Amino acid sequence: MDTRRVAITFDPLEVQRAMQVVMDDDREGALLFMRSCLDRKLRDALRPHCVPVFEASYRVGQRSPHQSRQVVEENPRSN
Repeated sequence: MDTRRVAITFDPLEVQRAMQVVMDDDREGALLFMRSCLDRKLRDALRPHCVPVFEASYRVGQRSPHQSRQVVEENPRSN
C-alpha cells in the first residue's frame, strides 16, 4: 500500500457531515462517511498523477492488448 502525505479537500456539504458526526459522536455515521467519502478521496489522492498524454487512460494493473497472458522466458539458460 502506498502511503504518503496527502491533502484532501471537502466541499461544504462534506464538511457539514463530518462536523455533524463529530458533534453527535455518531460511530455508524463516521464509518459511513469514511466509506462513502474519505475512501474515494484517499484513493484518488494516492493514484499516480503524472502520466504522458498517450497514457492518460492508463489504470493501475491494466493489461496491454499486445501483452501475452503468460510471460515466457526468451533465453532460458542451460547449465
